[in-house]
Amino acid sequence: MLNDKLKAARGIATSLGTSETSVDQSLIAGANLLISICDGRLRTGVAAENASDAVSKAVQGLTALNDARDNFVACHQALAILRDAQGLRGDMVGCTPDKPKGEIQPRTLSAVA
Repeated sequence: MLNDKLKAARGIATSLGTSETSVDQSLIAGANLLISICDGRLRTGVAAENASDAVSKAVQGLTALNDARDNFVACHQALAILRDAQGLRGDMVGCTPDKPKGEIQPRTLSAVA
């Protein structure tokens, strides 16, 4: 029974870590896209209004990714509670011991164009 719990928990922990990393990588890529759009507009002399829709869509995408990240963090916290309730320790399932924890603060992402 314990081995089944450990195997399941380790699989979940691996998938969770992959999900968290993927969202962060997507945020980096999205931020780079936004920078490239703005930089490209400035380098080519295109009017700001011509790039406004693209900038807005990139910011909306980043906002959606940020929301997804918050949800994965909340999922991580819920899974930690479940793990503890099952009598498993973080180090048993691959969690990083003594990782600094912070409180989730609501964030907003906005752009000035």
